[in-house]
Amino acid sequence: MASFISDAEGVESLPRWLQVVELPGPGPAAPLRMFLRVPHLRILAAGGDGTVAWVLQALDEVMAEPSFRGIPPPPTAVVPLGTGNDLARVLGWASSKGWGLESVRAHTQSTAWL
Repeated sequence: MASFISDAEGVESLPRWLQVVELPGPGPAAPLRMFLRVPHLRILAAGGDGTVAWVLQALDEVMAEPSFRGIPPPPTAVVPLGTGNDLARVLGWASSKGWGLESVRAHTQSTAWL
């Protein structure tokens, strides 16, 4: 079962609208089913290529379930934290100078929901 960081000690300062889900065990499908009907849901997949693929595949599969038909897919962002980061490289997020906040800002400014 997924664990929720707001259930942990010392994170009472998290805003009520923020929910962080750690994905050990069965994967992201169960938390996605739980939250997909939440208004203005946003998903942030932070991890390596495998984690990102895992979340996106689960989102695709859950959205195809009859109980979620007609619900628009939530905006989903990626924070590449893996060691290889092939996805980030293919999308042009990486540079020979490495990563930096300005690089991330440059690629997210046109995204209205951030």
